[in-house]
Amino acid sequence: MKRPFIAALGIVLLTSCSTATTSAPSTPANSSAAAGGGKDCGYAFVHAATIGSSLFEKWAEDGVKKARDELGVTIDSVESATPTAIADNFRAFARRGCKKVIATVSFTAAEALTQVAKEFPDQQFAILDAEVDLPNVRSYVWAVEQATYVAGVAAARMSKSKTIGAVFGMEVPPLKRWQAGYELGAKAADPATKVLVNYVGSFSDPAKSLTLAIAQKQQGADVILPASGSNLGIIAESVKNGFTVAAVDPEEASKAGQAGVAFTMTMKVADSVRLLFGEDWTGTLQGGTRNLTLKEGVFEFDPFTASSGTYDSRLPADVIKAAKEAYDGIVAGTITVPNPLTGQ
Repeated sequence: MKRPFIAALGIVLLTSCSTATTSAPSTPANSSAAAGGGKDCGYAFVHAATIGSSLFEKWAEDGVKKARDELGVTIDSVESATPTAIADNFRAFARRGCKKVIATVSFTAAEALTQVAKEFPDQQFAILDAEVDLPNVRSYVWAVEQATYVAGVAAARMSKSKTIGAVFGMEVPPLKRWQAGYELGAKAADPATKVLVNYVGSFSDPAKSLTLAIAQKQQGADVILPASGSNLGIIAESVKNGFTVAAVDPEEASKAGQAGVAFTMTMKVADSVRLLFGEDWTGTLQGGTRNLTLKEGVFEFDPFTASSGTYDSRLPADVIKAAKEAYDGIVAGTITVPNPLTGQ
């Protein structure tokens, strides 16, 4: 099995905000009953946590609802209250023997999915946000380096000091995709730009995240990209400490105060889940990996590709133009942003 690849935006957004009541599939977890008799009974979705535990899980459930409404399909959705419940929920659906595909979102489900997919080799599974190398598991990962390339272009064009920064969570391969895209975009916009990068070593240390951002400001960074999983403090304290925040999710920006935010970058989780369920799951089992790129429309930038009216006046016209050109170039294929993990 390949090491699970964490989609970096997913990491950034996996921060606890509340709890929710766990529901169960129609065949309860740990049940030995087999139902369905091979008949088609729709699709299934297993949450890696409770829906209220993070924005990420909420958006995933929004995608399930979007797929139901737009595709007219039946999708049973279940939350997982504990890590062990993830595998139990996979098994409960697989034992029914009638699901076209059993899907999940989140790298945290990869280990459980790998185990259960081996137990049920004739069942089709799918995972978004990680790679599982099995013939009956179709993997979907976000090409986040393309998105951060656009962010890097904008940040470099915004910077008056020719120094920008980024604060990441743990130093894991997927966040290297964030870093590589950001650095490439910045250098493409202005080769003289200096890019400061720090890793917190955790996804849940807001104090250290803010400390590193302030240290980058002291080294000259006037535009900082926060992707540490603990970004609210950086956003809230940006104006006070004299730097601008780039590429923050709009819900985070709204919570922390938008005054220091220059633009937002949204990974459209719901649209990605809907895309997954809209695939053709008939015929033979499907494995392999599909990269979800800017071309699939799964990333949105305000105000570069869409506008809420909040950020347009904060950016010079040449910054918006450069970011739009970078985005359009990637979509058209005239700009190539390699995945640093594969070199392709």
